[in-house]
Amino acid sequence: NGSGTGSALGYDVVVTLPALVGSVTATAARTATLLNGFRYSPPVVAIITGESSFFGGKTITITGANFGCPDPSDCVLPLDSVIERAVTIGGKQADNVTVVSHSMITAVTPPYTGFGTIDNLPLFVTVEGVANLVAFDFSYSRPAIFTVSDASIFGGVVTVTGENFGPMGTYPDILLEEIKVAGRVLDLDVALPSVTKPESEIQFNLGAGSGQFLDLLITIAKQTTRE
Repeated sequence: NGSGTGSALGYDVVVTLPALVGSVTATAARTATLLNGFRYSPPVVAIITGESSFFGGKTITITGANFGCPDPSDCVLPLDSVIERAVTIGGKQADNVTVVSHSMITAVTPPYTGFGTIDNLPLFVTVEGVANLVAFDFSYSRPAIFTVSDASIFGGVVTVTGENFGPMGTYPDILLEEIKVAGRVLDLDVALPSVTKPESEIQFNLGAGSGQFLDLLITIAKQTTRE
């Protein structure tokens, strides 16, 4: 016997013995109840695949168990024939949570903004009020540099390719906050950086100088590329 809410959190178990009629000793019907004596297995998150840009808006696929059936009419729960599901990352709600099967759902990631970190954020899948008992550690992809063009000793334009650079635009109307070359922070009003290809290419002006294999670090929305 369900609790009447359609929630999988806990169901009362009710056992009723009918009245004995016609026996030597007649007895009335008897009922025993075990409150919250039965619960459905919680969701389990095993694997997550897909893009994970810290800007969010990317579709991820979550594989596990106990996510419920795609068609509510095929499920016993809930009582109102609506299965409530949610995915949260670091406490932020994901969008467009869609069940593919009992063991697979998809969701669109929220942006990382406000988390303070993009690594090992707790991901929970909640189905009918019940979430996975152990949080799945989810990490967003930080900005990354793939290639850097050479610059003349007299200075010039440097082209950087990579990922998670944000939308196209020019400084100061982009999310780029700092460029550091060989430990020296560039004046962005002089470097005039721009995202010339969405997410994947940055260009900036570099003054005269010399050296080889210099470290380049770029900070975008408080996240810095790795050295």
